[in-house]
Parts: sequence; structure tokens; C-alpha cells
Amino acid sequence: MAARNTSKAPAGAPSGAGGGDNRHSAWIVPASLETADGRRIDCTVLDVSSRGARLVAWEPLAKGEIVTLHSPELGDTRARVMWVGADTVALEFLQHTQIAQPRALVVEDDEAMRELLRRALERAGFVVATAMEGREALKLFRQRQVDLAVTDLNMPEMDGLALIGELMSLQPSARIVVITGAERGLDQALAFGAKAVLRKPVSPADLVQTVQRVLADKP
Repeated sequence: MAARNTSKAPAGAPSGAGGGDNRHSAWIVPASLETADGRRIDCTVLDVSSRGARLVAWEPLAKGEIVTLHSPELGDTRARVMWVGADTVALEFLQHTQIAQPRALVVEDDEAMRELLRRALERAGFVVATAMEGREALKLFRQRQVDLAVTDLNMPEMDGLALIGELMSLQPSARIVVITGAERGLDQALAFGAKAVLRKPVSPADLVQTVQRVLADKP
């Protein structure tokens, strides 16, 4: 069930979540949702990417429900309820919007490789959050909307295959690119929902080219 209105600030309000980069997260923008049956629901947009938004809605919404988000910044944007949390609701836009820079989540336990991937994506115009393993990445994914996830396969705590499965269950249209030096699990990664697999070592140019191709594909 969606969050109810209270006198205190919403629990999901951004405060540097997702790697500390809040250039596009500190919104707290009043808006409204219109449901298919004509209900008008007041909401507050907490966070937005080019593919979706995270918000607090003052009436219950159901996962999979189609709504129209009305706000001065986004205009009238049709969206699907992607998931409903204890405090927030995540929407996946059904039409393209350029309201924010694209966001990427990089999941890699090797620090040098993680930084290489981060810098390459930032130079390509992405706002990038990073995580060392799957559980941390999943937490960030729930906190902030992203357009793309780039993940290794062999990691502690939660490996890449388990992470892909979790991300796809939350957002079936998620764009996921696997970067790995492993010999096994490549076919499984694609079967689980990854859109592309790159073998290490990977050059920044190959990464950016692959990411652009994956994001250009229709859901």
C-alpha cells in the first residue's frame, strides 16, 4: 500500500542516497496522479530519471496500474506502477522524457574496474551510482530510479545472476549490461534478462557503444 499523508517529511525523501550524488534527486515536487478509472491522487515526486520516478502518493496504488503523472516539470506523462513500497511508489514511464540526465548503476567489487566504468559513463553524460556487490546495488536501485545497470557476475554477498533476477522482478524492462571475466554464467545472464555481455578487459569506448545500443532498443 502507498504511503499515507503525515505531518512529518516522507520517509523516502532523498538525502544523498545513491552514492551521494543528488543533482537530480532533491526534488520534493508536488504533483498529482490520474488513474484509469478517473481518480485524482495527490502525490509528491521525490526522485526522477528519464525512465521513471519515485514518489509518495496519498492513496493506495496497485503494482501494474497505469496512471498519468501531472506535474509542471514533467507535463502529462503516462506511467506504470512498477512497485509499491512501505513509504514510496516507483513509476516506469511509458513515454520518453528528457527531464533528467540518464542514470546508471555500476556494480563491481574490483575498485579499479568500478572507477573505470564510472568515469566512462560519466563522460558519456550519465549520473552514476556505484555498489560493490548485489545487495548494496539492490538497495540503491530501490532508492533511486536508474536507466541502466552495469554489473559483474562474480561478487560476494549477492552475485550478478541473483542481482539480475531481482532487478528484473522489480522492473521487467530494466536495461542490464554484464561485464565479466568469468567463463560460466554468460548464457544464464542473458536468459535472466541482461541485454548484453562484455568480456573483461573492456575499453571505455566499447562500454559506451554497448550502453547506447542497449538503451536505444525498445522495451
